[in-house]
Amino acid sequence: MVDLNAIAERATYVGSGEHKRFPNPLCDPHLRTDAADCDAVDAQLSQSPQLLTRWLREAIRRGQVSDVLEGDFPRKAWAWVPTAVGSRLVEARLTNSTAGQYKGYFVQLNEDLPSKIRKALLSTGSWSGVLS
Repeated sequence: MVDLNAIAERATYVGSGEHKRFPNPLCDPHLRTDAADCDAVDAQLSQSPQLLTRWLREAIRRGQVSDVLEGDFPRKAWAWVPTAVGSRLVEARLTNSTAGQYKGYFVQLNEDLPSKIRKALLSTGSWSGVLS
């Protein structure tokens, strides 16, 4: 059995310049043309790595994660987060399975998500308390 609480305590958000147009505390911007532009949704969110780590950890604790593990960590985690333009769905992707580091980007709630995650996200609505 996987202890999601223990895993969550070790997980951190490190970001990715591939999804940024503006400098932030974690990485230099190197926006890819085919990547989600997180700064277009809420540039201030990228400036708060501590809040994003709190969101990530809470998503893992709640089991909003993929069934696939890489090392000790789930490959992906999902949650609704408040942004400057309303609640948006964020997908966190494991980038370093040894250190438990994740990047995150905005996605659509659609059939590409695992059905258990889709159902859970539809029932939870906004997790505004996570980032407040």
